Amino acid sequence: QILEDRPAPGSPGSGGAAGTTMSAAREQRAMGAATLLQTRYFQSRVLRDTGMMSRFTLALCRSDHYDKVAVHASMVDVFNSFQNAIYPVSRDMPTYTAWVVPEAWVAEGTKIETIQPGDLQEQLIKVLEAKPNLHWRYRLMIVHSIFVLLRSDFQPPEAFFRIVIEGVIADIAHLRKFCLKVLNQTLEMLQTKQQSKEDKDGEHLRWPDKNFALWNGATAPPRLDAGPSRVHRDIIDEEFVAGAIKFFAGHLADETYMAKFTAPLSVTQTGRLKGFMGTHAQVFKGIFKTMGAAALAAVSPWIEEVLLDPQAYARLHTDVYLGQQCLLSEIVGGLIRGIKYWSKEDQDPAKALVLRILARVLATAELETVGAWAASLRFAVFDRHPARVAWLTTYLFDNALPITPETAANSVIMSRRILLLRPILNELSWRGECLQRQLIHDLEPFLAHPLAQTRGCVASCIATIARVSWTPPWPEESRPSSEEPRPPAAKSRDISAASEADGKAVADAAAEAVAAGHAAVDAQSKAVRFTLAAPQLPSETMHRIVTVMTTRLTSLSCQISEVKRREKAASAAKKEEAEKSSSGGKAPDKEAGVIEAQGVEKDGEKDLGADKDKAIKAEALKEKEKELKNMRHSLISILSACCPNFEGIYTSPLSSHLPALLPPLLQAMEDSDQDLYAKGCAELSASTPLLTDTVLPKVLAAVHAVAESSSWHVRATVLPFLQIILFRHQFAIRPEDMQRVRDLMLALLRDPQVEVRETAQHAISVLVRIQGEALALQLRDEFAEWA
Repeated sequence: QILEDRPAPGSPGSGGAAGTTMSAAREQRAMGAATLLQTRYFQSRVLRDTGMMSRFTLALCRSDHYDKVAVHASMVDVFNSFQNAIYPVSRDMPTYTAWVVPEAWVAEGTKIETIQPGDLQEQLIKVLEAKPNLHWRYRLMIVHSIFVLLRSDFQPPEAFFRIVIEGVIADIAHLRKFCLKVLNQTLEMLQTKQQSKEDKDGEHLRWPDKNFALWNGATAPPRLDAGPSRVHRDIIDEEFVAGAIKFFAGHLADETYMAKFTAPLSVTQTGRLKGFMGTHAQVFKGIFKTMGAAALAAVSPWIEEVLLDPQAYARLHTDVYLGQQCLLSEIVGGLIRGIKYWSKEDQDPAKALVLRILARVLATAELETVGAWAASLRFAVFDRHPARVAWLTTYLFDNALPITPETAANSVIMSRRILLLRPILNELSWRGECLQRQLIHDLEPFLAHPLAQTRGCVASCIATIARVSWTPPWPEESRPSSEEPRPPAAKSRDISAASEADGKAVADAAAEAVAAGHAAVDAQSKAVRFTLAAPQLPSETMHRIVTVMTTRLTSLSCQISEVKRREKAASAAKKEEAEKSSSGGKAPDKEAGVIEAQGVEKDGEKDLGADKDKAIKAEALKEKEKELKNMRHSLISILSACCPNFEGIYTSPLSSHLPALLPPLLQAMEDSDQDLYAKGCAELSASTPLLTDTVLPKVLAAVHAVAESSSWHVRATVLPFLQIILFRHQFAIRPEDMQRVRDLMLALLRDPQVEVRETAQHAISVLVRIQGEALALQLRDEFAEWA
């Protein structure tokens, strides 16, 4: 009654000072009623009665005569409390309470007790259409109510589609965002059948998307919503779906409408985010899935306009360019996922258009939109079978890398391409082993790239491959047994050579073959648990890159050390020869002076050639030192990215490779460059808490070998590493290994370099805390003997 209390035209409360006072009183009563309705008692009381819910919703949406912001906010709060309760109410729930009918409804003849969800939708749509200048808060509230009333057990009125299609191009950003979501749900409502399960050639059974159980061993369980789906198919019949699709297709074919549709979505200042939005991509997926090639024809003019300017990133305003690329990435993501439901004839031009767009994306030298395109590709391949997206991944991995010499000089293009491939590796995970091997091979030449930006991208990509290709150790009793007899596989037919006439028979044969082939895996599936006792096998995909890195690092380090040793020896010999020649010899006469002058001229010519050779050798040595530094930087970046974060992963995927990687990692402390934070990376690697029994002794042996280095920086770095790794593995380390670590720490305690001795003090204190009083007493006697 309070919500419907509006002043009639010409009444005393409609104008003047008295009208202002009465208006303020009505606003206060409305805000008080809104606050009261949000209490627990009234919410539980009102929500139990379907008649009151319909009455309340309609009255709230008709209360637009309250034009104060405070009243608007109160109404929105009440609406948000009640809107989610409208949908679950059954249509046949009776009204058991006699509510007071507002006077305005009595005059209109509205009988709220007979209003059903479809009737309420129609009345709300009438309210919306009767007031074109309605405040955007109330307009959004009404659209919310109409959408919440959308159910699968009755057909929505025809005007509902008009409200949605007009709201998508509305001037209010909040209304556009919500109507895009409503459009997506509406398109899903029109899809009464799961099209991927109806392929006549058995493609889904051979290469299933999402339902990995079909090809990981288990059979697909029955759908929980099978009953509601049957009701939905009966209510939303083919005639209704065809009419709705025709309505939407008519608007999409209108160039004026498409211009209004794409304009706010392609500029970041019109309410869209500066990045890829999955909700938008899902909308485009629904459009392409429901309307087919006609939807692609509607958006193709806008896409061609964007592709027409290859220098748009340098010419357009940043907000315009970012908005265009974000919208284009969302269209491409939705198109890739939507065209799998199309016929082969319609898929080919769509795939050609996608590849044209990706060719432009790979050739653009900017990093501002790489996040949006990486998210788009991740959306496109999410939960997809690799064979279903092979046309996409093959193009990307073949054309992004290897890079031509001209492109390799541009760090931005290289980094952009690598960052675009990384999310695909992450999504395909263990199913993309072939792509991982190909990419590892293509990234090898860039491990020592002179630019840090490129090296960082390469390292992040290799670290991603390490994570997705790693298999944790598991005990023998939890492994699937390969000795148990497998049932004979069913005789399957050549699915690809089948005709359309026997499509159902082919699908049945494919299903029978899949079920028979995975029956043994179903029987053998056991719980897998992590263990330290089982051997941790290295990743075969990472074995090559680790071997290449360690071999090259060791070779460069040895070559540089040998050159420096020879230079030092030659310098010492030359100095010794100069001292000998200057200490003993008679005074030179006049003839001897002439001969010496002639010899000096000849020696000068020889020295000039020697200086050139020396400069060439110095330049070669400098190049090797740069390559060694860059390789060390890549190694540190890869290990840092693979260290455990103790949230999503508790051990490093490169744990089994640590015995080979630790020596070059710790030797990086020889370099005085502050960019090589090898000490911190070594400590991070030592924080790996779950090194298996076969890996830990090898890691300690590698540390012992590095501790004999001639560089005191390297010897000092070994101690913090041992300090952390002993603490993490104090209950898993063998007694003989603990004794070797103790002897090494004591030896470093007597190191000639004071910095090493100071570091050894802290390391030995940790060792004493781990082993207790017995070691403390033993060390006290040894220290007394030293003293």
